[in-house]
Amino acid sequence: MAGEVTKELRKIYARAAKQGIWIREFGPPQGCRGYTATAGGMKQLETLEQKVGREIDVYEFSLGDIFKYTNALLGMGDTREEACRDAIKEYKAYQRLHE
Repeated sequence: MAGEVTKELRKIYARAAKQGIWIREFGPPQGCRGYTATAGGMKQLETLEQKVGREIDVYEFSLGDIFKYTNALLGMGDTREEACRDAIKEYKAYQRLHE
């Protein structure tokens, strides 16, 4: 992933993990600006792992795979931090609607 791993980015990942949320980042397409991230639920990944009988690493998934196999939501931003925060915000809104 292009871009510096900042202290703030580490904090975002740590807070998300404590809340049971995973994050998968995607860099900007070549020649474009901005970042994309997805956020989804760890419980859903655990259920999927039980079904397929192996551990799943979302960093092995393409963006299409993530949307095909999980209920993750997309976030975007000018920085990695903004994209991750946006994805988490969108996923939390989804969770509230489906509780």
